Order: sequence, then structure tokens, then C-alpha cells
Amino acid sequence: MQGVLLACNHFQIAGGLNVRMRLCHETIQLEQVLPVPPARAFAAYLNKADREIWSAPSATAAVIIDNADVRTGGSEATRCGGKNDLRFRTEVRYHRVEANAYLCFSETLYEGDAVLTAALITFDFRAEGDEQTCLILTDQVTSFVGPEALTGHRQGFAASLQNFRNFLNI
Repeated sequence: MQGVLLACNHFQIAGGLNVRMRLCHETIQLEQVLPVPPARAFAAYLNKADREIWSAPSATAAVIIDNADVRTGGSEATRCGGKNDLRFRTEVRYHRVEANAYLCFSETLYEGDAVLTAALITFDFRAEGDEQTCLILTDQVTSFVGPEALTGHRQGFAASLQNFRNFLNI
């Protein structure tokens, strides 16, 4: 991880409810050197079946990509969580996709109808010589449920990037 900026605030929900939530922000930047050129790494991102394998952060977790339209203006929907408890879902909007170079998207994480986090995420695929890629992931995330969700983003993406490296190394 290169840099982290974290801030948390308390606020009251509108409508007179006396409920306090912790609004937290963090910018996370992670790097992973991948043992393949950018075109191969980018292709493994685009392939739904491949991404379902490497994006799950642990052996007990699962990511199911229900639909993926990875292009500028495209969208995606996933379900994730424990293998037997896919209680979370994401909605993704791809804002800019440049083949073999980068993708930038917004992601909203839900549990039921409750929004847990909203994030702007960039995967930047940079060539390192002829046979490697330096993948730089930047995640600008806001948690509406406290700092634990930020920890989930940080640890989840770190594990997924390591899994991505291992997947491509096979």
C-alpha cells in the first residue's frame, strides 16, 4: 500500500431520527506486479469466470458476477460474501475503459437495500518490461457504516490482488 488518507465523522440522519452513523472516507492505493503483460492481465479482468476465481479474497468467500458489461458506459452486478451467505451485492458503472491500459468505475456496496459503501475505483495496468504488469489499484471509498467497511475494502482488495497474481502465475 502506497498511501492512505482516512477521515471519519458522525452525522444524524434527516427526518428527525435520532440515529448516528459514522461517515468515513479513505483513499487506498495498492500495487501488485503481475507475471504477464498488460493484455493478458486485462483479459483476465474481462473474463467473468476468471474474475470470479481470483476476486474472492479468501477460500471461504465467493464473488458471483451476475452480469458484466465492461466498457465505457457499461455496468455490472455482483453478489458476494461467504460461500453460503451471499448477502452483499454491488452495482458498478464503468466510466472509462481503455483496453489493456485502465478501467475506472464507481461501485456501490449494499446489504439488502442499505448502502454500505460508495467508491470510485481505478485499475491501472502498466507494462513492466515485456512480460510483466504493474497493476495500481486506487480506491476512493466512503463508508456509511463506520471504519470496518473501509478495512473490508483495504483487506479485500489486497487479498484479491494477491490472488490475481497467483492466478496468472499458473
